[in-house]
Amino acid sequence: LMATHYCAMGNQPVMKLEKATAKELTFGFVGGSNMDPAKDVHIHSGRLRWVDGGRLESEWDVYEGPRQTGSNKFFLSRKP
Repeated sequence: LMATHYCAMGNQPVMKLEKATAKELTFGFVGGSNMDPAKDVHIHSGRLRWVDGGRLESEWDVYEGPRQTGSNKFFLSRKP
């Protein structure tokens, strides 16, 4: 399973599924276009987690070159 992040910065990092469990998918960087991963800011890896109660959490790691500089977290929940 592959995922492409179409970023507002104009780059498109591509990640491949590295690990899957019943509760979590983990993706890791494999390449991309319109960027130099050795120096440019990009989404490098991420996780999707299914949480009890109809919630989905996602976390995407931001890298600048070889170093992680932050992460973006999103929380979705089913409306009762």
